[in-house]
Amino acid sequence: MLRQRLADRRGELKERRGDLDGRIARWCEAFEQGGDLAALGVDRLRSLREEREDVERQLAATAVEVPAPLPPHLFKPEVVGRFRKRLQATLSDPDTGVVREYLRRLVDRIVISDG
Repeated sequence: MLRQRLADRRGELKERRGDLDGRIARWCEAFEQGGDLAALGVDRLRSLREEREDVERQLAATAVEVPAPLPPHLFKPEVVGRFRKRLQATLSDPDTGVVREYLRRLVDRIVISDG
């Protein structure tokens, strides 16, 4: 479901980027054919380019791969229990390098907020 929404959003953004590319190309073509900058609207070109940059940023932000769902057998109580015991044993290891490495692999990011 999330994967499909993300793909739909990326499709919309790519379509918008194509539309903006076409508008910018037509503006440049008109300018190259001797069009007056005032009549062509330099501010409009600037606006189109800014909008295209925004679309590119949004596309880059949605480029993150959505991980495949975990197989259902991983949620069985015995599997979760084994994982918990292994993790607990590993995090109790006096070798801080090992603990640090496991935490680095398990934790993607830490967010601290005021409240």
